[in-house]
Amino acid sequence: MKKIICSMVAAVAAFALVSCASAPKSSKASDVDLSGYTMVTLADPTDYSAAMDVIVLGALENTRLNVLGSAETMTSAEFATNELLLVKYGFIQSAGEATAVVTFIDALTLKPVAACYGTKTLGASGSTDMIKAMQEALKAAQILIKKTAPGYTEEVAAPEQSEEEADVAEEVSEPTDAESVAAEETEA
Repeated sequence: MKKIICSMVAAVAAFALVSCASAPKSSKASDVDLSGYTMVTLADPTDYSAAMDVIVLGALENTRLNVLGSAETMTSAEFATNELLLVKYGFIQSAGEATAVVTFIDALTLKPVAACYGTKTLGASGSTDMIKAMQEALKAAQILIKKTAPGYTEEVAAPEQSEEEADVAEEVSEPTDAESVAAEETEA
């Protein structure tokens, strides 16, 4: 009996560790309005792997931002705009988890203005976990960019009505027979 309980506890603990991953997170400088940015490019594409560049830029193409080519090939007029964000990314791998960080930098001031994080508990393959962590960080980036779009308003679900409130609303909206007859007489 003791072995069964111990094996059940071990199975639950193993499941919790394997499925454990923190939600994607983001942070931005409080004095920065990201709604003015319309373009994004990699800060230094020579520092990264081409495969990860494709993943990062592909995710950013699914946002309101216009993804530009390499910062090295841009004209000085394109680069010297207050609408351009540079993006850098990196990884931190500890014994138990992989964390991906995507940082957005203002192109004019070179000041970091926002960062998004994704964490994945290490499983069998460290490289797969790093990709999954990057996908979580990019999901956080997409959410952050969406929430900072000009004119963005978060859709809030209407509060649910209690049965009493619903009955009262129904009574108010439905005319009684006497009101219907009176309305028909006035129309005639």
